[in-house]
Amino acid sequence: MNWRMPVRALLVVTLSAACLPARRSAADPPTDPAPGAKKSSLVLVLKSGSRMSEDEVAAALKKAMKVSECSCANLDALKPVKIGQNEYETIKRFVDDPNLPTAPAARAKPNSRAHLVTITSSKPVLIITKENEKDSLTELKVQYPNRKVGKDGEIVYKPEAIGSNGKLVILTSWDYQLELEGGETPLQYEAKFIDGTTNKDKPVVKEKLPGTGYFMLTLQDFQGDLKNMEEVFKDPTVFPFEYRFTPTTLRTFALADFSEELLEGGAIIKEDQIILFVPQLPRGNAARAWVRFPLSEEEAKKEMARFSNDVRPSELPTEIRKEATMATDPAVLDPASKARWLEFSELTAAKTFFKRDIAIKEAPSTRKAFPHLYYLVVWEFLPVVKKGTGGNPPQYGDPEAVPVRQTAPDSNEPVKVYVVMKKVEKWSAEPDKSGGSTPSTPGGTGATVPKKD
Repeated sequence: MNWRMPVRALLVVTLSAACLPARRSAADPPTDPAPGAKKSSLVLVLKSGSRMSEDEVAAALKKAMKVSECSCANLDALKPVKIGQNEYETIKRFVDDPNLPTAPAARAKPNSRAHLVTITSSKPVLIITKENEKDSLTELKVQYPNRKVGKDGEIVYKPEAIGSNGKLVILTSWDYQLELEGGETPLQYEAKFIDGTTNKDKPVVKEKLPGTGYFMLTLQDFQGDLKNMEEVFKDPTVFPFEYRFTPTTLRTFALADFSEELLEGGAIIKEDQIILFVPQLPRGNAARAWVRFPLSEEEAKKEMARFSNDVRPSELPTEIRKEATMATDPAVLDPASKARWLEFSELTAAKTFFKRDIAIKEAPSTRKAFPHLYYLVVWEFLPVVKKGTGGNPPQYGDPEAVPVRQTAPDSNEPVKVYVVMKKVEKWSAEPDKSGGSTPSTPGGTGATVPKKD
């Protein structure tokens, strides 16, 4: 399980127009925040109007912070980042009411006009939704603010199949997706549809689009009173319009990843060598992996049952070391090889796999003796008993086997296992004579957690 616990708060802000009485004047000189005030990082999720640019958004925030006597470490380098409307609305939904049900809402019936659904930050898109599912979009004319785009800012698009290089593609049975030029929100569009029932042209749909923008930015080491900022944004002597700033929606968010997904391992098979790869755990906290090798399929199943059912997880490290080949000793595969536990402690450069070289002796006879190769994997780590301080290394306790999640061979349900069974794919194929470097991706099964531990 991966936890990321940012020391950050989330704030949803709307910069749009209205007017209210003043609380303080922009002419009042700002003062430094109180010494010793608590610092934290604020992530602002912001909606703007009137086609405000990133620089205009940053300028408004800087002005409000200085007048409200607030500060942050990156005040002079505030950099709003564009996000999508869907991202803003999703975050706002949970900020407004974190107890909303997790089940997705039923799809709303599309209204009679195509409409803007979202603009994402990585790939700005406009979603056009049909009035009826059987209708077809035949042409989309878009007017951009930038007159240098297309013909005086106007471009006409024809829909193409998804996966093509076209800008306008069929996304679903209801929706079309347009990749926007330069990431700009269009001023307006005209959409031509054919009625799916009568096969006749429908009235042209015309719509002007608001210049709403969506941004996210971080105020590092923020100090000050958010209520003061709220009042400053309302102050007509500071801003000609009221910018709604709502610190009452302040909530703390923590991100967690419970997926426990492992990368696939594999092998590079050469004439005189196997390089076996075992994936590191997602958190990168395994000290080593142990591989019981070589095994036939029948032997692998029996050994997996023995080490899963007859050996407690807490006893696995001791049991493994009774017949282990350590990383410092050579590993060899020949016709007379018997199964042993091989220590894998060397990591690849990216630290995503443990790897070990296994020499092949008498290759033709070895392939006859082992027409198929299987192996078992157990991950192990040394729990920290005492953290290292003052330059001293940490102290470790006894090694422990690590449980992982694998899909059970007789169902689709993931189960927690301590012993995993794998096959060396392509072992019976012609060995690699070119010195290739891409591991195969074998399948595997897991043994369920022993009940008696």
